[in-house]
Amino acid sequence: MEQGSQEEEITDANKQIVDTLFGINLSSVGGSKENDRIQSLPGQPKVAFEQYGGYITVDKSAGRAYYYYFVEAKHSKESLPLLLWLNGGLVAHLWLMEQWKSLDHLEYIVMAKHFITTIFHGMTIGNAVINDETDNLGMYDYYGNHALTSPETVQKIHQYCNFSPDFVSKQSRECNLASGKADHDTADIDIYNIYWPLCHNGNLTAKPKQARDILGSWKDSPSTVIPLLQEFMANGLRVWIYSGDTDGRVGGYSQVYQGDLTFVTVRGAGHQVPSYQPERSLSMIKHFLSGNPLPKGSSSQRPFATVGFNSAQNSEITVV
Repeated sequence: MEQGSQEEEITDANKQIVDTLFGINLSSVGGSKENDRIQSLPGQPKVAFEQYGGYITVDKSAGRAYYYYFVEAKHSKESLPLLLWLNGGLVAHLWLMEQWKSLDHLEYIVMAKHFITTIFHGMTIGNAVINDETDNLGMYDYYGNHALTSPETVQKIHQYCNFSPDFVSKQSRECNLASGKADHDTADIDIYNIYWPLCHNGNLTAKPKQARDILGSWKDSPSTVIPLLQEFMANGLRVWIYSGDTDGRVGGYSQVYQGDLTFVTVRGAGHQVPSYQPERSLSMIKHFLSGNPLPKGSSSQRPFATVGFNSAQNSEITVV
């Protein structure tokens, strides 16, 4: 498919998603708003808010569709911000948008690798894999700092490995031996929460019994998204990046660029931060939505560790 056709397809798909979540043009995705209303969910107690769910077709010929779940606010529906949660493989992020009232407010530009919108106010990124080179090296540093592998192994990884995009698939034998040793040392540890018990399900098979043969088909995977963060912050958007402090999968280094950028560490949380620390996660998101800094307490009771930057700062920091 030509690049122009790819961008048009992505543009149409994203426009359909945004229109659906804004309660606009629902008939174009297979039904009315009322048809997508969910009266109740299995095991869900009685709730005082409206909820909707359904499929948004993005490629009918290929049978591809997004499933969305939308919860309305209990009050002030027309003025409260819209929070859009998107899951990823190693990253999930939230987009904060202002209230919507008509199609005129949906003036946005969607291209193959970025989404700029007049109603887009900011984003939070959970367990952010934002730069392969430093994320990979930082992961092994995390192993060493938490005594999951030996200092000698980490030193060899620093000496022999090059995780830059041009070399990541051309590692030396010494690098492969060192990284293999670190991976072997952590084989019996849940690196998504290093203090959590490792639980294997004996009923699972090594390979899915029913799955489409698409592994390795996705080639459009940039090695870094730092240019996108630069672009967001240059346009005055707030960016919060958060991780749990027991998550060994995401620990690396990132350059701080011009803009409003905050790094948050959630105490006692693993990779799925809201699952491990729901109350602290809710507090974090509430402060993000309100534009307020996170609460401070004594060093022994503080639930968050934050590093904030403004447009006047440009420094190297560590994210753990």
